[in-house]
Amino acid sequence: MQTWIFQGNPKHFEVDTYLSENEVITWSVRQKHFVDQLQEGDVVYIWRSDGGNRGTGGVVAKTVAISEPYTIDEADNRSEHWTEDHVPDEFASIDLEVLEVDLAPRIKRLDLLENEQLSNMLILKNPVNTNYLISEEHAALLEKLWEGPSVEDDLQAMEVENGHIEGKLQTYYGQRYERNAENRRMAIEIHGTTCQACGFDFEEVYGERGRNFIEVHHIKPLHVTKETHVNPETDLVPLCANCHRMIHRDPQHVLTVEELKQLLEGK
Repeated sequence: MQTWIFQGNPKHFEVDTYLSENEVITWSVRQKHFVDQLQEGDVVYIWRSDGGNRGTGGVVAKTVAISEPYTIDEADNRSEHWTEDHVPDEFASIDLEVLEVDLAPRIKRLDLLENEQLSNMLILKNPVNTNYLISEEHAALLEKLWEGPSVEDDLQAMEVENGHIEGKLQTYYGQRYERNAENRRMAIEIHGTTCQACGFDFEEVYGERGRNFIEVHHIKPLHVTKETHVNPETDLVPLCANCHRMIHRDPQHVLTVEELKQLLEGK
């Protein structure tokens, strides 16, 4: 499996509407040397360029290829979303299943430019293409950014809070326990994105920027239980950043969600 970035320009194509209205989308493969490399099952991040609106560009969706590149001989579901007269593609196209959309965007171009490990991605250095093949290293980092905070991030935050680490974090302490991205997605699908402790809703407060944003808490901390089988319905719960940090504030006494609720009710 490979990872790709496909770019769209909102000046010429209604990227946001297209992603929001369709579970399956079709994208052009304009870099012809990639036609033989794209395969069903590849992960494809959709990149919306600034389109003249500085600061709005970045990754707005995660998809998976459900076909190999093919030639389209008739109109498809892109037709009504072009913002100008469009000549039918002379290029191959590929079908993508939309897994998740975040039009904020969740991963901003400006933030990537400041990221030491990702600032050399080709789409940042040469942003004129439609299709970009991503290295395994960059793919892993993008996945982490897209999926949000992991258990490892929680542990690092606790180390910093407790004074064990000062300044920029350079070293990871102890064994790493990575959160399964599918479990996180399923937990959000089941429980929603409202904090289960205080009721905070990021979209309600921050609008589009906060849409679909929430942290996911393991009721039984992985670094304690070492469990590998997680039930998203019973073992995971969505929490806002404040409540999540308060639950982990004292590593010797990690609160339950109910205990945190009692603190909130008694304040």
